[in-house]
Amino acid sequence: MDMRVAVLVDASFFLKRLEFFKKKYFPTQAELEPKQVVQVLNICIKRHLNDFNSNVYQHLYRVFYYDSPPLNIRVHYPLINEGETNPRVLDFSKLPETKHRNDILTEIKKQRKFALRLGSIKHDKQWKLSDRALN
Repeated sequence: MDMRVAVLVDASFFLKRLEFFKKKYFPTQAELEPKQVVQVLNICIKRHLNDFNSNVYQHLYRVFYYDSPPLNIRVHYPLINEGETNPRVLDFSKLPETKHRNDILTEIKKQRKFALRLGSIKHDKQWKLSDRALN
């Protein structure tokens, strides 16, 4: 008996778990390259397909990879440190995590049987500081 299987991947959860297992089993290894991340994902999918019932052959129909592009905005820190005259700026687009995440999305786009579903991140909130933080 043949069965076609679709796999849904929550990218944020997968990458967090991947980081946990990397720290646990490979503590000396540096950050995984995007190609390695995609290889690990493919291995996990194949193990799930072959781990079911032995008399049912499972065909991979498609992998739906759900993620959102990294945030590419600049924000100002709400408080100025002593001695500073200008507010500090945090540019999310220049963070190494942003480049790594974009590289992973590029690798996912190259994969066969992968469907990349991108959401969006809303950033319409302002800093809300408590009275304790201001004192």
